[in-house]
Amino acid sequence: MLSNSSNGKDNGFAGYYQFVHKGIKWIYWLSQSVVNNGFNPEMGFVSRPDVLESSTGGYWLNRGKWLPSFIRSFEPGVFGVTYHSATTGKLIERQVNLNPVWFSLQNGGGIGLFSNHFYQNVDYVTTGDTLTILGVKLPNGDFNYDRFSIFMNSDASKKISFTFSGEIGKYYNGSLNTYGVSLNAAPIPHVSLEAKLTENYYRDLGINKETGNSQLYSISGRFAYNPRLQLIGFYQKSSINDLDVWNIRFSWEYKPLSFIYLVFNNRGFNEQQTMLLGDGKTRVSMGTLARQQEQHVIAKVSYLKQF
Repeated sequence: MLSNSSNGKDNGFAGYYQFVHKGIKWIYWLSQSVVNNGFNPEMGFVSRPDVLESSTGGYWLNRGKWLPSFIRSFEPGVFGVTYHSATTGKLIERQVNLNPVWFSLQNGGGIGLFSNHFYQNVDYVTTGDTLTILGVKLPNGDFNYDRFSIFMNSDASKKISFTFSGEIGKYYNGSLNTYGVSLNAAPIPHVSLEAKLTENYYRDLGINKETGNSQLYSISGRFAYNPRLQLIGFYQKSSINDLDVWNIRFSWEYKPLSFIYLVFNNRGFNEQQTMLLGDGKTRVSMGTLARQQEQHVIAKVSYLKQF
C-alpha cells in the first residue's frame, strides 16, 4: 500500500508491503514499511516519522507423537525487526527475538520462553528531546542489552482466564525486572471484566544511575444490554507521578450504522510547580509538586441515510 501527502511545500510518502506464508508445518513472514519526514497522515497517525522498518521471522509447528497428550503443538520460532532513519539510513533500533520454547496446550492455554537482544540509539542531538522511561531520564548513546522472559496464559474463551509474564535482564545502561498478571472474568455474555497489575524494579538506570520500582494497576469493564447498546469503563493508576486515569464511554447504535457516543475522561497527576522568569520565556522548577486535573466530556451523534 502506498500513500502520498502534500502541503504545497513538502511532499510526503508512506508505504508498506507484507509477505506471509501459513502452512501446516511452517509460518513465516517478511514486511517493510517506510514513512518519510514530510508525510502527513491528515487523518489518523503514524507511530514515528522518518523511519524505514523491516521485520522478518517465522516459527515451526510440530504436532509430533512425542508430545504428551495435554500439549497440542511445539512452536519454536525467531523474528527480528530493525528501524532505520529514512533520511540518513542510520540504524535507530534493532530487536532479535528467539523463542526456543512455546507449547500450545489442548485446553487453549500456552506457555513459552523468550530471549531478546536489543540495540537502541538514543540521539539527543538529532531529536532534541530527553527520553524518559519509568520517570527516569536516559543518557545519550548506543545501548546493546539482552532480556529474558516467560509468558503463560489460559483459555481466553472461558468464564475465568489469566495471563502471566515475567521479564528480567539489562535495560539501557541499567537493569529492569518486570512482572505482569491479568485476570479476566466473563460470567455472562453481557459482562466482561479485566484487572491488570504490572510491577517494575529497576537498578542503576538512567543519567543518575537511579534504583527504584513502580506499579501500574488497571481495571476495565464492558457491559452490554445488546450488541447495539454498551457501556465501557476503564481506570488506570500509575505510581509514576501518581497518575490516575478514568475513561467511561457510552455507545448506542440507534439505527443501522448510526451512533450516539458519550465519553468522559478524567486525568490526575502530580507535576513540578514552575515559575516564569522576568524574560517571559524561561520557566524554572520551584521544587514542589502540585496536583493537576484534566477533564473532558465528548458527545458525538452520527446518522447514516441509506438509499
